[in-house]
Amino acid sequence: MLDFILAVIVTIFVKFTFVYVGGFIRWVFFRKKSLKEYFKDNWEGNLAAFLLTVALVAVMVAVFTL
Repeated sequence: MLDFILAVIVTIFVKFTFVYVGGFIRWVFFRKKSLKEYFKDNWEGNLAAFLLTVALVAVMVAVFTL
């Protein structure tokens, strides 16, 4: 039961936090549609854009600090 509650909390947190950040990142780089349309797109694409940006920043920090 606790796993189900945790899964619901994580899903809500991801959809309402990272999706909007990912939509903003996609809007900054592509600018083919309005910002609202990027927010309304599929949440997987916005989440992927956010996670790829975080991974890129992490790799750049690791490379420049070594």
